[in-house]
Amino acid sequence: MAMRISVEAYGCTLNQGESRIMEELLENKGHEIVSPKEAEASLIMTCCVIDSTERRMLKRIGDLEARKKPVLVGGCMASIMKEKVRNIAPDAVFVSPGDVNKVLREVAGTAEIEREGIDENAISRDSIDAIVPIGQGCTEQCSYCITRLARGSLKSYSEDNIENMVSRRLKEGYKEIRLTSQDTAAYGQDIGSSLPNVLNKVTSLQGDFKVRVGMANITNLLPILRETLDSYESEKIYKFLHVPVQSGDDRMLSKMNRRYAVDDFISVVSTFRSQYPDSTISTDIITGFPGETEEQFRASLRLMEETQPEIINVTRFSPREGTAAFEMDEKVPGWKSKERSRELTKLRSEISLKKNSSLIGSVLNVMTTEHVKSGTTMGRTSSYRPIVLPEALPLGIFCDAKVVSARDAYLIGELA
Repeated sequence: MAMRISVEAYGCTLNQGESRIMEELLENKGHEIVSPKEAEASLIMTCCVIDSTERRMLKRIGDLEARKKPVLVGGCMASIMKEKVRNIAPDAVFVSPGDVNKVLREVAGTAEIEREGIDENAISRDSIDAIVPIGQGCTEQCSYCITRLARGSLKSYSEDNIENMVSRRLKEGYKEIRLTSQDTAAYGQDIGSSLPNVLNKVTSLQGDFKVRVGMANITNLLPILRETLDSYESEKIYKFLHVPVQSGDDRMLSKMNRRYAVDDFISVVSTFRSQYPDSTISTDIITGFPGETEEQFRASLRLMEETQPEIINVTRFSPREGTAAFEMDEKVPGWKSKERSRELTKLRSEISLKKNSSLIGSVLNVMTTEHVKSGTTMGRTSSYRPIVLPEALPLGIFCDAKVVSARDAYLIGELA
């Protein structure tokens, strides 16, 4: 019997990707994706990467439970926080990460199905980006990370599976393919493949489209760096690299159990930029990790000033039960962590504004990706920089745009 089901996804792009696959499977079986108010059952893909996110997830689960309709809980909380969820939603059905077919078995009443032959008319066309998971799990043992506990060890999807999924998305009209996992650089270590292999397969597909490669950890990227950068030669790949460094101090990296040194990060960034000068580097920094001294924090600031990443994602340390860092002494006061976060955020804004301002007067090739304010369109340059165009343009087209102004978060352009 067909049902009306709501789907909500929070957190990482892998969660977003899995939720879209679930929506697709449900719609393919005749079920209707609706708002929570209209739903006969609700699926929530949860995130618990930091404490504030966990609290927000539990509140949202409570709101859904209050409707007295079946609630399915997916994402990381389904693996490692079942008791906390049960305290709020005793009858919740848990969908472990990667088990997308359980939605069909538990709520929709259908057996496990293959993902081939999906109805191309089932997916909303309000977006041109398709998230394609290439695997899940991780090879690392970072002392602060709860996601690895939820997602488990590395499980790469086959090259053929990924190629087929991307091909299907392109036939459906999607133009931006986001390849994602906990660590894209680890892809294939368990199946005798590699990230460059997947990139070469995907970019060999016919059509005008762009590929954004998701986060890559330095430890796993270094051994395949040359092959990966060669794969980036394809004009279909955004010249965008997300490599989290987390700290500018080697002693702190060791305490975090990050298996690289600061110099490794510098090497990756300089090598990438030497081959692709017009590129975007994105990185992550944690402030207030247990024992972080003022000098160690200053080292992070200096590293950002030296390497000038276009994007710096700043996160204040949040102790997660079950991780090694949860038990560490020398806690940094919350006010101090927040103060450091603000200082890094200010630097991030200064760097990105300077970088964006340097492009004023340039003519860049842009793919339109999103309608924003009335009468304007967001696009992405070949290096994945966002640019706002003051016209309502069709999505998924390529055009040349002249940069006429800049903000710290985006460019402003006009059709050239």
